[in-house]
Amino acid sequence: DSTNLRRQYNNTLERSATKRRKSLRDLTRKISKKSSTRSSDLSKKNEINPKAPIHKFRRGRQAQGRDTKIIITSRNSTTGTGKTTLAVWLALNWDQHGFDVSKATLEPQSYINRYLETMPGEVLIMDEAEQLDSRRSMSNTNVEFADRWQQLRYRQVDSILTLPTSS
Repeated sequence: DSTNLRRQYNNTLERSATKRRKSLRDLTRKISKKSSTRSSDLSKKNEINPKAPIHKFRRGRQAQGRDTKIIITSRNSTTGTGKTTLAVWLALNWDQHGFDVSKATLEPQSYINRYLETMPGEVLIMDEAEQLDSRRSMSNTNVEFADRWQQLRYRQVDSILTLPTSS
């Protein structure tokens, strides 16, 4: 029965989303001793090098009053390569108001809603944004998100998306 299959699919998606949220929360705690308004609460070895090209690029965007948007992906849908770890590490280094798991989402609409509530200097993560991949590029969700993402660019908010593949 198609109704049962749909329920099973939705339950699987919800369990997966819950698992990802818990994973993000655990990863954030592991990388950072505590959430803070200063990246100095990261151990010295975990702080970003101020001379790193990505850090310089971000500072330049902020000096222009613009957002920084980063997409992290992996070749061949590879899992376990550190995409989420990199995203959280950047967020912990860059978020001037203290990054916590409430600033990470798995859903495009949640991302847009959260973006509209953020202050300059905050970092948002949309993890495992597979619904935005090229195979679904013309879906309503994808088109709407792409349009909104392009419009939301002058608030000095850093956005980091992780994608499972570069397709």
